Amino acid sequence: MRRIFLWTSVLVFSAQLVLAQQPAEDKEKDADFCLARALGNVAMSETVEWDASMEVIKAPAKQDSKYPMHVGITDYHFRVKGEASTQKDFMQAFWDLQSFGDAWLHWEEKVRGEGDKPTRQVWSKGDVFLLRSSKAPDKLVSIKVFQGDGMKDGVRDRILGGGVIGWRLGSGIDRETSRAQYASIFVADSPRWVKEDTVAGRDSVVLDVTIYIVACRYYPVGTGRIWIDRKTHLIIQRRTTLNMENDEPIWIVNEVYSNWKLGQPIAEEKFQPDSR
Repeated sequence: MRRIFLWTSVLVFSAQLVLAQQPAEDKEKDADFCLARALGNVAMSETVEWDASMEVIKAPAKQDSKYPMHVGITDYHFRVKGEASTQKDFMQAFWDLQSFGDAWLHWEEKVRGEGDKPTRQVWSKGDVFLLRSSKAPDKLVSIKVFQGDGMKDGVRDRILGGGVIGWRLGSGIDRETSRAQYASIFVADSPRWVKEDTVAGRDSVVLDVTIYIVACRYYPVGTGRIWIDRKTHLIIQRRTTLNMENDEPIWIVNEVYSNWKLGQPIAEEKFQPDSR
């Protein structure tokens, strides 16, 4: 848990150092700076709201999950509300795990295509998730999760680090339990500059990264490519390949992010289950 706060904070701090020491034309092509700025913009915002679509291209045939991720596209909408990740907050959290403060979280998903594929909505404040599934729309399932999954930076940091795929594999939400399939945090690190590109009419920076899981130490488990919007400095697209220490990839996933809203008011009722 401390590692993910340390990871984000170090990235943001390193971005500040690069900004101060490099000429403007150099820092805009510095992979560490570009990634740190993109992550820091989201991690340090009091409120964050965005849409994501995850296209699973390759997935294991057998998954230890009540909600397996099949080949196809799933759409998400995320809302997070909590205190900004200031340096003071980070230092307090680093020394005292109880000082994180609660976040309010709401997310919902919709699976594209035909067939009976269950979808969910989740509401959270602190370390308890309230889940409603289309399997049982009149029932709310309460899930006690590990400290951090429901705290103010848990979900946004996990998605920033490992994408939607890393967040789902690294939390117990798909198993409706506090035990994840991989009890680890997925992190995108070791960025390398690739090129400049245009995605949906937006100029972007393209970086290659190594995907690690953090469990006492870093274990490389895959690779990724990330597209960052030149104007907003926010992630707009990523491709993740995970081999999980196997010889061949077992997960290949494309993700697209859109409609980012940072620091805008979000009504309290958005974080509460609607009555049935």
